[in-house]
Amino acid sequence: MRRIDGVDYFTVAEVLEAATVHRQTLYRWRKEGCVPQGHRLRGKTLLFTQSEFDAILAYATRIDPVDPVADPNQPDLFRSNGDRSP
Repeated sequence: MRRIDGVDYFTVAEVLEAATVHRQTLYRWRKEGCVPQGHRLRGKTLLFTQSEFDAILAYATRIDPVDPVADPNQPDLFRSNGDRSP
């Protein structure tokens, strides 16, 4: 963690370790607008505030319900023989 002008910032490495995700995943989430963009220090180092850090952790650990209509890979539990044909 770095303190700049009285504000604590987390580095990408700290975020990745806490969220247990790969760098590519974090950058993809940022590109897709799923998590905060963070801040650049001198145009290079990417840093996140405490609230941004918390938002990334919340996104990384969320549990979403599965919509069986939208997810064709989910097995149809209502068919007794496991046949997936209509």
